[in-house]
Amino acid sequence: MTPLVFASVLRGTRAGRLFHLAGTLSCLLALGITVGGHWMALQSVAWGKMIVDFSRHDSLADALRKTFDGQHPCSLCRRVQQGQQSEREEQRRRPLLRVEHLPEFLPSGEPVLIPRPPRPALLHTSHPSDLHPQFVPAPPKPPPRAV
Repeated sequence: MTPLVFASVLRGTRAGRLFHLAGTLSCLLALGITVGGHWMALQSVAWGKMIVDFSRHDSLADALRKTFDGQHPCSLCRRVQQGQQSEREEQRRRPLLRVEHLPEFLPSGEPVLIPRPPRPALLHTSHPSDLHPQFVPAPPKPPPRAV
């Protein structure tokens, strides 16, 4: 079963909606990881942990102030900062396009011959009745009168 036929069979069913939801969530997760969302998730966990830890000894207002002032980072906050810094350094060192692979992707200047796709047999038929008798619409009822 081809993917398009499989998708059309599942369209509108509960399984189809679940596949659609799983695909959407997978794309969002991949996008989030690509733009650094994993660091934000880890930082959010660290902030939550810090608020809970600081609020055990101080008021909630003091706990929030200590959490977000930058003067009292926890070990997870330091790890997140180190990870983000190492990613930035790696991106600065790594070129976007490797020069040694560049000639493979550049056109050589010679013309490229692209063959035409074959014509389907349906385009060569003169009338739909040649394909199958049920494709011909029935005459209108009652038949029109000749004038």
